[in-house]
Amino acid sequence: MNLELKTYKNYKEICAAMEWEVKSGGKSKQLQLKDLERYCTYEKRGQKFIITEIFETPIPKEDKRNKYGNYLEKLLIHEISKRPLNKDGRTITVARNTLYFQLHMINQNYNYCRNHINKFSRYLEIPITTFYDFYNNTSSKLKDNVERALNKLQGRCLIKWEYRYAVKLRTGASRLATSDEVNDLLEAERKALTSLYEESKKDIFLKGKWNKFQQEVSNNLADTNIEYGFKVFYINTTKDFREMLLEENDLEEYQNELNATMYFSAIETATNKHNNMQEKWRIHSLKKGIYFGRPKYDSERVQLRPQYIDDTKKIASKVIDYDIYKIDLTEISSEKYTLMEALIDESNGDWGEKIPFLDDALEQLFG
Repeated sequence: MNLELKTYKNYKEICAAMEWEVKSGGKSKQLQLKDLERYCTYEKRGQKFIITEIFETPIPKEDKRNKYGNYLEKLLIHEISKRPLNKDGRTITVARNTLYFQLHMINQNYNYCRNHINKFSRYLEIPITTFYDFYNNTSSKLKDNVERALNKLQGRCLIKWEYRYAVKLRTGASRLATSDEVNDLLEAERKALTSLYEESKKDIFLKGKWNKFQQEVSNNLADTNIEYGFKVFYINTTKDFREMLLEENDLEEYQNELNATMYFSAIETATNKHNNMQEKWRIHSLKKGIYFGRPKYDSERVQLRPQYIDDTKKIASKVIDYDIYKIDLTEISSEKYTLMEALIDESNGDWGEKIPFLDDALEQLFG
């Protein structure tokens, strides 16, 4: 390796310095550039690579299979085994977001801000589409990694788990839903989907209709004793499992490690999306396979913006970092903060009559 603190004109020069084979593109090239981050920090300007720091010792390669597993499985054992048992003396019921919070994967603001996502976007003055993108990514990580850890415990014959529906009743009590109540919830949600002309709850969230969907579901449940429904982990535990508590000094270390992993994983995902979007929409390039023009969708536009990674850091610091203060959005306007507003604010109002059409803004941002 002959890497130096200087500006390299393009990817081929970086490969020469790193003694790498030049890849034609695709995933192989992306993996090489990801590996470059083990050796240095750099800035990307067009095709140029500006090396700003070279590490004395390369960062060890990350084993993605163990990214969460080492401490997540142990924390699950600790948190679940200390929870109160149901009346049968062996099963445990815990809401998904409650468990994520107790594991230190998210903080107290995560669900609150998601349920008030328009206000949250206004509070941070970040385009609402960035929040949809963030929550979609992190929700998948939370679900997939906790399920994977639970399955490992199940494979060790320590637990047996499944998802079940629970209900919050108008009396204030919460409990597992009966089969009739599950049917009431499904009917209410299906009617809400139909009224909003969407196929799934994922579509509802990604298109910014989540608050409307929740209100529609609530209206459809008006004639029942159900205030709302939610999914829970229903876990059948063994005696051995219930006695596997962690030592307190180990507990804090694992909690901090897991919280930091979730935080930096969100930033890594945003960085990869931003870089991939830049590659896809590289303007004026004659390279075969590169798209021309400008993105049509806000989801691509926000990922392409240079502010996208910093915006993701701001969101993650508020809803993942466990040491953050509790957010109060009561006095914040419920009008979502849009990409159009962000572009106008960044221009300092210098676009005159063209602002409504964003001609200059889009030209500056997307070429």
